[in-house]
Amino acid sequence: GQLFRLTTSAISVLTSSQIKALTSAQIPGLTSAQIRTLSTSQVAALSFSSFGAFGPLQIRAFESNQIPALTTADLAALSSIQVAAFSTNAIVSFSGSQIHALGSTQAAGLTTDQIRALTTIEVAALSAAGISAFTGRQVAVLSTIQVHSLDTAALKGLSSSQITALSTAQIPALTFIQINALTEAQVQGFEARDAALLSTLQVPALSSGAIRGLSTGALRQLSTAAVASLLSSQLRALSSAQIPALSTLQMASFSTTALHSFTSTQISVFSSQQLAALTGDGGLKLNALLGRN
Repeated sequence: GQLFRLTTSAISVLTSSQIKALTSAQIPGLTSAQIRTLSTSQVAALSFSSFGAFGPLQIRAFESNQIPALTTADLAALSSIQVAAFSTNAIVSFSGSQIHALGSTQAAGLTTDQIRALTTIEVAALSAAGISAFTGRQVAVLSTIQVHSLDTAALKGLSSSQITALSTAQIPALTFIQINALTEAQVQGFEARDAALLSTLQVPALSSGAIRGLSTGALRQLSTAAVASLLSSQLRALSSAQIPALSTLQMASFSTTALHSFTSTQISVFSSQQLAALTGDGGLKLNALLGRN
C-alpha cells in the first residue's frame, strides 16, 4: 500500500507479473509521475479490474505513447468520468479498435474537446452503442468532416432527437450512403430547417420507408429541386397525411413521369389548390396525374 513511496526508477523495473499483481486497492496509490514512467509492456500487464480503479488525475497522466497498450477490456472497465479525464493527445492516439470498444458508458464521457480532437479514422470506428450515448451537445460539435466519416452501422445508433441535434452545417455533410441508411424513426428527427438543406443528391437516397418519417412541416420545406428529384418509389411511399403538405410550387415542380407514380389513393387526397398548380402548362401535368388511374 506504499506504492507512492517508490521512485520512478523503481517503478520502471517492475516486471509484468508484478504489475499484473497490483490490486484495485493499490492502484490509487500510484502517482502521476509513476504512471508516466510505465512502459507499454507494463501498461499492457495491468488487469482490467485494476485499470478501472484509476482516478481521473491518474488517467490524465497517461501519455499518447502508452495508449496503444490499453486493451479493449481495459477500456470497457472505464467509467464516463475516467474517459473524460484523458488528454486530447491521448484520445487521438486511440486506435480504431480501441474507439470501437467504447460502449455507451464510456462514449457518454467524451468531452466536447475530446470529440473535436477525434480523427476521421476514430470517428469512423465509433460503434452504434457508443454514438447512441452521445448527447445533443456531443453530436453538435462533430465537424462536417467528422460527420462525413461516420460509419453507416454507427449512424443507425442515432436516435431521432440526436438527428434533430445535427446543425445546419452538418446536414449537408451527410453522404448518399449515410442518408440511405437512415430509418423512418430517425428521419422523424429532421426539422423543417433540416429538410430545406437536403440536396438533390441526398433526397433520392432516402429509402421509401424512411421518407414516410418526414413530418409535413419538413416535407413542405424541401426545395422544388429536391422534390423534383424524388424517385417513383419514394412518391408512392408518401402517406395520405404527407400528400396535402406539398405546396403548389412543389406540385408544379413534378414532371409528368413523376406524376404517373402517384396511386389513386394518393390522388384522392390532393387539394383543389394542388391540382390547380398542375394546369400551368395547358393541363398536360394534370392529365398525366389523372390519366394514370
